[in-house]
Amino acid sequence: MQKLNGQNVGKPFTVAANTSADRSTLTSNFTKPALWSAEYPNLYRW
Repeated sequence: MQKLNGQNVGKPFTVAANTSADRSTLTSNFTKPALWSAEYPNLYRW
């Protein structure tokens, strides 16, 4: 997970791909994420 400026947030995480499944789910926990508000629109990307 990264902030929009490219700064990494938290530890990297992965999921094993199951080629017979229609989808995969990534799950992780983050300590004290910067929450979104109109004054501070903190956005993340993966």
